[in-house]
Amino acid sequence: MAKSAEGHVGWGETIALPSWSYETVESIVSTVDRYLAPIVMGRSAFDQAYFQKQFDETLTPTVSQGFPFAKAAVQIATLDLAAQIAGLSLHRFLGGKVRDTIDLSFALSIDEPQRMAEAARSFPGGEVLQVKVAGDARLDAERVLAVARARPDTDLWIDANQSYRPVHLESFLQRIQGMEQVRCLEQPVKSIDWFGIKRARGRSSLPIAADEGCFSSYDVARLARMEACDLVVLKIAKSAGLWGCQRRAFVAEANGLGLLGSGLTEAGIGFHRECAPLFHTRPGAAARIEWSKVPGRSARGRSFVPRQHRNGSGCSGPGYSRQGGPDPELCGEDLRTASPNTIGLV
Repeated sequence: MAKSAEGHVGWGETIALPSWSYETVESIVSTVDRYLAPIVMGRSAFDQAYFQKQFDETLTPTVSQGFPFAKAAVQIATLDLAAQIAGLSLHRFLGGKVRDTIDLSFALSIDEPQRMAEAARSFPGGEVLQVKVAGDARLDAERVLAVARARPDTDLWIDANQSYRPVHLESFLQRIQGMEQVRCLEQPVKSIDWFGIKRARGRSSLPIAADEGCFSSYDVARLARMEACDLVVLKIAKSAGLWGCQRRAFVAEANGLGLLGSGLTEAGIGFHRECAPLFHTRPGAAARIEWSKVPGRSARGRSFVPRQHRNGSGCSGPGYSRQGGPDPELCGEDLRTASPNTIGLV
């Protein structure tokens, strides 16, 4: 939480998911306390360019990504604070929204095929379902087929979460070939396997989306130059905040790549107050969260169109906090007990 001398409050959130990226709760806390907080303390919340420059000079994104999850938490709080002071909703602060709704879908966790089919039936009709797969070509194909049969009214978005080696992926692709409901395949191979994802794209009739293998705008440029993917997954946390996410979107669009919006199981601040306002301002992107995901535009001429819309306009008050503070019903019990007298960055 960031608080101005005048009493305005900005909220930020990030998530520690070391199985997905290298940052832990401990590393995020120490990074914020020792390296990032001193940069923003005592400065104007409108010094956003200064914050980005100093963050990257202090924690350089070289071999690693420079602790983007920790940077995102602080950058989000200062951006919320700036919007609060300006008296603008976040989407207006970012330039204004271009849509009033965001298309959502739901994620099906890895399980036995019939259990995943049962879960698929429980979701509302007309949605896109994201189907998690685990690197077993035969069983994964059964999972996808079971969900497709259970929900013939939905499109399917497959997320492999880096679980395949390129040589084994071809068997899976052959097994699901011709399934018209399947719209794209997300991060089929290891994040560091740049040639593997390029090979996957060359062998696949589906659009390939890069997620864990694409953190920065430089990654987007590299993937585009390699012609290694069709879609780029935008996540605010892995992009070191909203500005980094915007830069990735600009580079992707300039190179003809489609956009997918995403979260990482964030609570109310992370999705309703961060992701949604940003994606409402992007002409080519939609939004998703860990339990509900949204497809974006078509790529390489392949159909990738969601079928149902949900209201996703978010709050219209200042920043992305309702009436100067986050909604406890969306953000969790911990925010109900936060001290109102916190000064600076906590």
